[in-house]
Amino acid sequence: PYKASLKKSYEEYKKSKDYKDSRLTETEYVQVMHQTRSFEYVSIDDEKSTTEMWRDLTLTAATVVLYVFCPPAGAVLSTVVAAADMYSAASGK
Repeated sequence: PYKASLKKSYEEYKKSKDYKDSRLTETEYVQVMHQTRSFEYVSIDDEKSTTEMWRDLTLTAATVVLYVFCPPAGAVLSTVVAAADMYSAASGK
């Protein structure tokens, strides 16, 4: 069933204008289709670093806003964030 589906898909591809732009053989087409149907692996570390990036951007934006509207609160938040970053770097967490 899968091979027949790929063959039918290749026949449709041959009729399309994409085929005129880049003429792929059936073997090349099958390889390309296998690659497009693969999934993208996102590791736990990738998710963690993305979460940390958004957290850091949010804290930076909050600090800037506080510095503009209430400088003492901005200074306190800046100190707290810096202390948390230093603790995180020292402890490795």
